[in-house]
Amino acid sequence: MTALIKANPQLPAAIAKLAALATPETFNELSGGVTSGFPIISYKGKVWRIRKAGEEQMHLDDDGNAMPTIDVVLVQANPMPSKIFYDKQYEEGSNDTPRCFSNDGVKPDPSVQNPISAVCANCPNNVWGSKITPNGKKTRACSDARRMAVVFANDLYENGVNCQKFLLRVPPASLNPLKDYAEKVLAPKGIPFFGIVTRIGFDPQVAHPQFTFKPARFVNDEE
Repeated sequence: MTALIKANPQLPAAIAKLAALATPETFNELSGGVTSGFPIISYKGKVWRIRKAGEEQMHLDDDGNAMPTIDVVLVQANPMPSKIFYDKQYEEGSNDTPRCFSNDGVKPDPSVQNPISAVCANCPNNVWGSKITPNGKKTRACSDARRMAVVFANDLYENGVNCQKFLLRVPPASLNPLKDYAEKVLAPKGIPFFGIVTRIGFDPQVAHPQFTFKPARFVNDEE
């Protein structure tokens, strides 16, 4: 699909219509979230999981095998990074409530009891070096993420506007791959991120779960 994008300077008619809706801010949404309440696409290890109504299940194919990738349409993203802080070592896949979090990266969410700081900019956990990783690297105790609303491509194809919307949180280690996807793959060709099916997987070259983003196909006229 990457080759398809490079080889086709003329966008399909349906994509050209969507591209007309795109603005510079459109592409900044990915390289620069959504309210909670959506079902959530999460992961544990390098296995995708779906969390609905408090229940979580592995995302499996028709044969019951864990799917290494998901094909989704990125519907909208919070242009501001969200922030999340755990007062103990976070365990991947844990459903523990964070000590503090912010959906806009500016101030703690109103649901947070006894916020550590009134604004994120003044929080001691938002300072570089406030946390040392197990391998000795400095980072922030309060980590950034990007919240996005996505829909599964097959659900969109089958159900149109009635398809299920999901919340996907892009973790800190995956923010640069997302930025590169937006700025180096989509933006140079003028392709709005909501005009293409994005295949999200895990980088096999790194031990921790780091997302990869690749174009799978253009959305069609009906979609």
